[in-house]
Formats: sequence, structure tokens, C-alpha cells
Amino acid sequence: MERNRGKKITIQLTFDYGSERKAIRIIGDNVLFFDLETNMMSPFEGLKVGSRENIIKEFPDLSEIKDKGELQTAVARKFKDKIKGFKTEMERAEWMISELKNMGGKPLMIQRMGSRPRLIK
Repeated sequence: MERNRGKKITIQLTFDYGSERKAIRIIGDNVLFFDLETNMMSPFEGLKVGSRENIIKEFPDLSEIKDKGELQTAVARKFKDKIKGFKTEMERAEWMISELKNMGGKPLMIQRMGSRPRLIK
């Protein structure tokens, strides 16, 4: 691990979400979401973040924001701040796995680029 100090590594998470298979790629403090069926890629800002009620339940401090676009921007900012708060890509990956489980996703594999994938238990 010493040789990677200060360098960005890439970690990919693969999981099932409903009937779809998705991937998340973590590169430094950048997070990209992939739909493996369509090969479409998106940063967090391009995702649908759910209903206003669910957002307010998760982030009560955003309840004052009425505009849907502003709300989505505020949630994306909170996500980016959270991601940047972790020191390593592995910490970011572990947090993402935990969040995905809470949202009903089923994590399948984790892979550091250049290494073999491992099953997530």
C-alpha cells in the first residue's frame, strides 16, 4: 500500500439494484455511476435523487428549498462534500457499499483496478 501513497487508485463496485446491474467507479474523490445494460455513465449530479419527501427525511436542513433543481444541486453538493471527507478511495467504497445496502441494493463485487474482483459479503 505504501507505493500508492498520494496516487489516485480506481475502485469499481458492482451491485444489483432491483432488476438492474449497476457499477460505481471511484477515482480519487470522483464517483461515476454506470448502467451496465446501456453502458451509460453519469456523475452524481446526473442521477435522479428521489422524491422531495425522501430527500427531506435524509437532509432536514434542506426543507426550505422549494425549487426541484436547487434541491438536486444541494443534495449533489452534500454528496460531494461527504465523498471528499474520506481520506482514501477504500473508505469511500466502504461508505458507498453501506449506503447501497440501506437503499435496497445488493453489492456483488469490489475491484481495485489491476487486481482481481472480490465478492462483497
